[in-house]
Amino acid sequence: MANTFDKMQNVLQNTINKVFGYAITWTPSTGGVMLEALCLFNDPTKTYRLGGAEFAPNLYSIDWKKGDLPGLYESTRGNGLEYVFIREIGIDPTTGINYPSIEYGCMRGTATWDGKIYHLIIEPVL
Repeated sequence: MANTFDKMQNVLQNTINKVFGYAITWTPSTGGVMLEALCLFNDPTKTYRLGGAEFAPNLYSIDWKKGDLPGLYESTRGNGLEYVFIREIGIDPTTGINYPSIEYGCMRGTATWDGKIYHLIIEPVL
């Protein structure tokens, strides 16, 4: 049974993903159904302001909650060749245009110290 802190962490992560997350889809290279989750996406071509300073890290990456894309982290840790699709904009509310997803190759995955959040370095497929 999850303790109070774990429940609060789960609610907070779900809220952050819902507000700031991007729709990610992934179909395992070994076969299976396509999975979709809301993940945090870092695009190094965009500059952000953080505490009054500009923040522009140099790697594409996604972060997601354990259980949201089951098997992706394990496959990338085992050198599996995986690809994810990220809908960066989605549907423009002013025009109704549905922008396509962009494909990214998965490079390497790591987990946070408690193993509940996965971090994956990705590269755009040209």
